[in-house]
Amino acid sequence: MLALPLVGGCNGSTTTPEPEPDAGSQGEPDIAAGRDVFLRSCALCHALGDAQAVGTLGPDLDQLRPTAERVRRQVRTGGGAMPPNIVEGQQAEDVAAYVAEVAGRAGDDDG
Repeated sequence: MLALPLVGGCNGSTTTPEPEPDAGSQGEPDIAAGRDVFLRSCALCHALGDAQAVGTLGPDLDQLRPTAERVRRQVRTGGGAMPPNIVEGQQAEDVAAYVAEVAGRAGDDDG
């Protein structure tokens, strides 16, 4: 998993990430949370218009338009330069739902 530094809060204190739920206790995917996970863990390598991500190491997700199941499987198993289990549990569910929802849709809105 990719290690991220702790970020100082407004009062200068550091924050500790909340523990991730067990794999069996996942709730409904949260698209907004999935976007945040994507920005932190995926955008460096992948292009995705909705996230304004222009990474070139991994596939362009707007062109690929993966299903949520395909994203979950890739996140779990990795492949190429992508390590397995880059995000897990609810974060994996959230990012899979987000990518499946928005991939290939940036600019599709007519107004």
